[in-house]
Amino acid sequence: MTPLGHLAVAYSLGRGISKGARTLSSTALLATVVGGLAPDVDFLLVGSSRFNTLHRSLTHNLFFVLVVATLCAFFAFRVYSGRSASRGAFLGAVTGGLSHLFADAILDSNASNGVGVAALWPLSGWFFSPFNLAQTRCPSWEEPLAAVLCNVPLVLWEVPFYLLAALLWWRNVASRRRISISTETD
Repeated sequence: MTPLGHLAVAYSLGRGISKGARTLSSTALLATVVGGLAPDVDFLLVGSSRFNTLHRSLTHNLFFVLVVATLCAFFAFRVYSGRSASRGAFLGAVTGGLSHLFADAILDSNASNGVGVAALWPLSGWFFSPFNLAQTRCPSWEEPLAAVLCNVPLVLWEVPFYLLAALLWWRNVASRRRISISTETD
């Protein structure tokens, strides 16, 4: 899944779990988005000769998700000085991270490092993929342009998530406008 797809999924999930107070809501939403995007930080190593063996293992595992969630909770606690914001941030980051792992586990077109994600890495190199919606004949990331071109059809799986995220964002903006207008007329 592309970063935009992960963003759309994480944002949609974050809108769903952030129904609390305004501070908790924005904190949980932000943490869900951070958790949903964080596993792809390994793309900073794309120029490395080891990238193909590290991608979907080094940062695509439960341990990494928990580290990111703990960091989000720590920052939320420091910024908002409260346990509820910290809990919301932890839950949001775990939700976003797990959504990223699951999406990549079922949409993996590069079989050169194993299909799916190494969910239990570094304890195990076993790759988790309950089913795969992608063809696994794409070239490895050693040929970045060819790999990207081969993955273009996978973006079609992301379109419903783009639309859902856009709808949820639009509803949020419209709701804030209605609140703003009603407080101005009072």
